[in-house]
Amino acid sequence: VEMDIATASLLSQVAKRCKSLKFVVLIHCASLIEDRGGALRSVVKFARSFVQDFSQSKMSFMFLFTHTDEITGMSDSLDDAKHRLLEEIIRTAEGTNDGDEAMVVLDFIRKCLKKNYPFVQIFHPLEMNYAQLTTSIETKVKKVTDLSLASNCNLTLAAKLKLEGATQSLVQQIQVALRESKQDVQQVRAIQNTLEYLKKYVEVDCVRRAANECKAIVGEHVAGLRASISDNASRGTSSDLEFN
Repeated sequence: VEMDIATASLLSQVAKRCKSLKFVVLIHCASLIEDRGGALRSVVKFARSFVQDFSQSKMSFMFLFTHTDEITGMSDSLDDAKHRLLEEIIRTAEGTNDGDEAMVVLDFIRKCLKKNYPFVQIFHPLEMNYAQLTTSIETKVKKVTDLSLASNCNLTLAAKLKLEGATQSLVQQIQVALRESKQDVQQVRAIQNTLEYLKKYVEVDCVRRAANECKAIVGEHVAGLRASISDNASRGTSSDLEFN
């Protein structure tokens, strides 16, 4: 989950600084068998979230499958590995609901493997033709110029829930810290800085809410302290009131 958050944040920041993008997605083959292909479905859903319509932008993606040797039955031959990979993709697609947004990506991967299109390849550190791979990326993979979705921080549901829980915990920590008789200013400031940093680089609603809530809590606390100081100062300088 933490990797999902970091990756989404990184890609959104990159997209904001680019005029166009090409997506080269590395997928560990263990994801094909983990959770009955659930891990792979999560990866391809994450990938397709960066474009408005994957069917129209599919040629802007290249999927490289790594660690093919970790799947039972795969040999050192790239052709054998590609055939076995195709079987695993078909099996994963069969276990995916028709309405699942991952299906359009799985179908694209299946067709590329079956017809030997360059958009899906086995990435083998020793057998790979790197010059050919580079040429394919440069000449075959098309640029995406509409980066409106890529510029957003597209998080998985699990990542959003994790982040929401973590930011709310920080808000609660700052409330507790401010209620202490001996307040730890450094702790309060550290929490503020963390939430402001997250707000800047992980642009999602739960982070913005937490950062704004933290700012409001600290602002209210400071206003209360100032009012208390002003009241005590008035008492100390007034002849009509007894200063305690």
